Amino acid sequence: MDQNLRDLCRACGYGDDASCLQAFIGYRRAGVPSREMPREVLYGKTRHQLLNQDALDFRSLLVRFGILYRAIRFNDGVDISIQGHRGAYCRPREDRSDPRDYTQLEFLFDAPIKQTELYLPSHLVAEIAQGLATPSVGLTPEQLRDVKTLREAMANPLCRIKQEQIGVGPLANTEITIRHANPDFLEGEVYYGLPHLDVFSPYGQESPYVPIAKVQCVFDFLRARFGLVGEI
Repeated sequence: MDQNLRDLCRACGYGDDASCLQAFIGYRRAGVPSREMPREVLYGKTRHQLLNQDALDFRSLLVRFGILYRAIRFNDGVDISIQGHRGAYCRPREDRSDPRDYTQLEFLFDAPIKQTELYLPSHLVAEIAQGLATPSVGLTPEQLRDVKTLREAMANPLCRIKQEQIGVGPLANTEITIRHANPDFLEGEVYYGLPHLDVFSPYGQESPYVPIAKVQCVFDFLRARFGLVGEI
């Protein structure tokens, strides 16, 4: 735990990491979900659990359902899907009976991402990018609504925008995909501190070819923060 957070815990009367764990247990028994607990309690408890929880290889929890592995479930409705088979982004890209045969696995984090798709004339998209005013004449109500949505996304640092032009010339159109960051990953929120956000992006759910060690690291973090279903 960093010094600022430790000081915050003490100022709030929770004390050290072990005290945060006891406070967490009290909130949990009272039926309070993790996302509604004081963050200093959640973070201190996570740190304590990471240092003290018994080691558990996530691969021991992988159970096949057909060719797919069942999701691993944590408290508070947090699920992760880890896949290794001939159709998954894993290495080796084969069906293997033992998950320990894989060196990399496909990882799907149950992190709902809001995605918006738009379809606008390319010349109009270029004008918006240049900050020009949007003419109201000649546009349908749907296009005016989409223009408003695109402008708001361009001004929002938590949005990522992907564009693909369809066709050429004055009749060309642009397909636009807007992905909004999952607010649960933002600073101070319930997934804050998740390791390896360079791999497990707050803007996406699926990561291909993730090394076993990184999957284990994220599994350990989620187990420490939320507990597997049935654990406190």
